[in-house]
Amino acid sequence: MLEQLRIEWEITAACPLSCPDCSSRQMEHGADLAFSRQLEVVDRLVAAKVSLVSLSGGEPLAHPRWEALARRLAGGGVAVQMLTSASVWDAMTARRMKDAGVGRVWLGIDATGAAHDRFRGQPGLWDRVVGAVADLRAAEVPMGVFTTVRSRTVHGLEALARWVRDNGVTDWFLWAAVSGDRTGAVSGD
Repeated sequence: MLEQLRIEWEITAACPLSCPDCSSRQMEHGADLAFSRQLEVVDRLVAAKVSLVSLSGGEPLAHPRWEALARRLAGGGVAVQMLTSASVWDAMTARRMKDAGVGRVWLGIDATGAAHDRFRGQPGLWDRVVGAVADLRAAEVPMGVFTTVRSRTVHGLEALARWVRDNGVTDWFLWAAVSGDRTGAVSGD
């Protein structure tokens, strides 16, 4: 069995953002896997006794049935996490996550304020992230932050570190950006 296996599952390529390093943005995608097939994947993961599945994307909250996938995984004894940009967040999202069995949420935050909005390509996203943090805290859903470090955002890490600390975030992952294209060319920025 796969009891120790932890899986990150891109349930959709859909995302309203234009982050420069995102593989979902750089690749051509067909339609997402049909929901019935996704349920088959869930059932196989449950049967294999996988310990944890992190739902990601694109933007997993953009998947119209993310709650059903999370609920089925959690109901089968699999710990569920979600990696989100909060780009499609609303006031009920944190409560819906908790009700669906999502045990931890990872927020993609690359800078503070307008710098974050510019990096992710969506004005107002920082305010949405700040609201998501408050909503998650109110719903008592544990959260962490993941940050893509690039030359154009590294100068803001100190301010982001203060924000992370001041907002009670206990886990912060820093990832080095590595961009590539379909030709195989890779760059660090």
